Amino acid sequence: MKSRTWGIVELITTKCLSPEMLREKLAGVEIAKNVVQVLEEPHNMDRTLDFIRTVFYRFTEDLDHPKMAVLLQKLLKDQIQDLDIAGPLDSWLKESLEKLVDKYHPELGNIVRSSLGRLDDHGMMQQIKDKVGDDLQYIRLNGAVVGGLVGIVIAVLRWLLL
Repeated sequence: MKSRTWGIVELITTKCLSPEMLREKLAGVEIAKNVVQVLEEPHNMDRTLDFIRTVFYRFTEDLDHPKMAVLLQKLLKDQIQDLDIAGPLDSWLKESLEKLVDKYHPELGNIVRSSLGRLDDHGMMQQIKDKVGDDLQYIRLNGAVVGGLVGIVIAVLRWLLL
């Protein structure tokens, strides 16, 4: 099993230090063109990434220590405690979903149509029962209670008036 530290190092070196990312970041630096040419060779790139992984690993070795995990958790909690990310995240999700639904509306209809088309009457009833059965049970219960109360009120009024 790999350690948390190794996982962090892997993430950094495969995402942040990927060959594509390195090329992009070094593209504007004149001296970097020579570095990029050297790194274009797979052997050099592999050796360089191995070196960077080793350096990151040594810098972050103690992250797996339980006390360090508690400290990092507390620091992160303190840092994000005052942040309101729910509002912006909610807005972003709504906008993204609206765009996706608008963009793929015909495909969504086809997916639903094909899924429902595969069900026979019994399968359709079972799916509806699974999805809304509890809600229907509450509606039945409320109807029985309200109906019973209305019946009692009518019976009492009838008894009083006769």
